[in-house]
Amino acid sequence: MKYGVVVQKYPRNVGDDIWAYAASLFLPSIDYLIDRDRMADFATENNEPIATIFAAYMMHKFHRFPPARNIWLLPVGVHFSAGYSALRSPVTDQHLSGVSAEHLRTFGPVGARDISTRDTLLKHGIDAYFSGCITLTLPKQEVSEKGNYVCVVDLDEGVEKRVRRMLRSENVEIRKLSHVLKKRRTDKNSDWQTRVADAKEILATYQGAKCVITSRLHASLPCLAMEVPTFNIRSEGSPRFNPYHQWLYGTTPEKFLAGQYDYDFVNPPDNKGDYLPYRNAIIERCKAFIEETMNGVRPEPTYSELELLRWQNGFMSWLLDEYEPILKDLAIKEDKYERMAKMIKRLGKNL
Repeated sequence: MKYGVVVQKYPRNVGDDIWAYAASLFLPSIDYLIDRDRMADFATENNEPIATIFAAYMMHKFHRFPPARNIWLLPVGVHFSAGYSALRSPVTDQHLSGVSAEHLRTFGPVGARDISTRDTLLKHGIDAYFSGCITLTLPKQEVSEKGNYVCVVDLDEGVEKRVRRMLRSENVEIRKLSHVLKKRRTDKNSDWQTRVADAKEILATYQGAKCVITSRLHASLPCLAMEVPTFNIRSEGSPRFNPYHQWLYGTTPEKFLAGQYDYDFVNPPDNKGDYLPYRNAIIERCKAFIEETMNGVRPEPTYSELELLRWQNGFMSWLLDEYEPILKDLAIKEDKYERMAKMIKRLGKNL
């Protein structure tokens, strides 16, 4: 059996490479990279079967699901958004129907990264449970010694300023990091070794820190896994953080700025241990999956190629029909803005 890693092909966020790296650590070999948003188009030499751990956000291109039939899938740590914001997408959970739902049932139960995803899957009759994120399985990184620094990662400007003022007299270095890549990955800098090196570099920086203060999910959860004290500062209500906000020390930006928290950033407490049963369960499931791929028989979806094509065609037709009024509205607004810009320009010349 050969194995592949599911990746976001051209990410702007190193967090996409962190979860891919975490999944890759369970694989006996890495023979292919599988584009997360084009899993339906994936092909191997001679159509040989491969196995992969699908632990990703699904997905920007809903019509490119389900994955190719020759992929033996372990869905664990999967996240679905209830609607994708780009171009005001009309998609909420319509992609969890027909052959797409059948595919997930074939390789299920589906381990959901958050409670909202689990509930959405169950609503569509897809066997699912809350697994937690694959990044909870990351091992500790090798560092020479613990550093005398605190990491601030993608914090609001006002929050970061308060952190700096608060630690000014504490004789600790503040290292500012971001998960946003300076340049989107392209074919020139998207090879797997570069991705792994970048992910391990930022993880090693977290490993050596006294504490990590962040708004990022894929900074907070790796720090839990690596036993690095972490404090999460973000607004309440994001389904991506349910139930992680209960597992993490943290608060909202508003409460932090008002001093409404109890946490020592220089001598931080150990992290809460709520994640440990989920970490252990993911590790055991991934190990069992790899053993099964070596010795077992691959499940086979029961839908035909014709049924697949019909479902994909129907979904794309529905999507185009739904997008038509949205695009028309955007065109009207764009024309209105252009006319307003010309008017403002004329007024400026007359002043």
